[in-house]
Amino acid sequence: MTFVAPRDRVLEQSTSNSQSVFAVTGALDLSYDAFNASMSVGDTTFGAVVEPGVAFKSGLLTYSATNEVTVSVVHESKGTFSAGGTKQVFMGWPAAAAVVAPVYGQCKLVKSGSNLVLLPFNGNQLTIDGRPRTIPAGGVSLAPTGLTPGANLYIYATASGPDVNALEAVATGHATSTAPGQMGMEVKTGDDTRTLVGFARIIAGPAFADSATQRFVYSWFNPETLVLTGATDASSTETGTSSYAEKTPSKIEFLCRATDAVHVAATGVITNAASASAVGISVMIDGVAVGIPHDVNVSSASFRCPVGPIVNTKLSEMYHYADFGMRANGGGTASATYGITTTARIG
Repeated sequence: MTFVAPRDRVLEQSTSNSQSVFAVTGALDLSYDAFNASMSVGDTTFGAVVEPGVAFKSGLLTYSATNEVTVSVVHESKGTFSAGGTKQVFMGWPAAAAVVAPVYGQCKLVKSGSNLVLLPFNGNQLTIDGRPRTIPAGGVSLAPTGLTPGANLYIYATASGPDVNALEAVATGHATSTAPGQMGMEVKTGDDTRTLVGFARIIAGPAFADSATQRFVYSWFNPETLVLTGATDASSTETGTSSYAEKTPSKIEFLCRATDAVHVAATGVITNAASASAVGISVMIDGVAVGIPHDVNVSSASFRCPVGPIVNTKLSEMYHYADFGMRANGGGTASATYGITTTARIG
């Protein structure tokens, strides 16, 4: 499917008994062209259908079959087409399309109370279905009712007329639109009428969450840097192992997009009751040790050794978690008695 910019003097007639699908009869006369002179089946363009004195519809037209034109997206309309009246079907730029050129994302998705809210930010416009729509001053809300705990969901905005009217949370991923007026924007896969505005992960309740240990609301437009700090782990131990065993008391969880810079650190003090023993910790992301670990040799029993491995990376889009792994590969028992904390910055 290709979008064809409107051409001059493309006009056909139709007597179809329909409000949206019109069989066309060829160029009106030799001074006009037919749609098939510049379009193939499946192509789209801007235009309108007019029954003089009765009704009109303007918007996105699809050349839906040989000698058939469908009004696939209505921008403006008035009246109802009659059963057998003669309609004029033609290419042209609707007034609404004339203001579509900029792509708007003047909004931010946040958690407010128990709901998600899409709020105006640096303006109040969001492009949906190829047109800028107005976000109400108080935003558009979505409650967690009926959502599944543990689900990672995409949040899309929909429109009614000139306004953003609702948010939906679904598992269906997003794709880059090629439709006129929103080319390059992220929309729900297979549905250009829904613009991506963020992600969310659902916790028990069901409920939305946005805390220092669970950054589970992510705004696609105007995202803030996400800062996370896990609980200080002062209880984990590990005895006689050469590999890093994951410790979860300081676990942090977050959402990100694939382009985000992800900075994770595990800092604190590690000890070993045995002297002259090697102990260490490593940052773990999604249960896997990553980056360069921080190993130290304990010079005397229970000597306090500061540790702080740091990882800078990028991750796949959506949900991840981080904590640290501990090992005591020189004998004895490694201990986080004096505290180790996992922290992260996303974006």
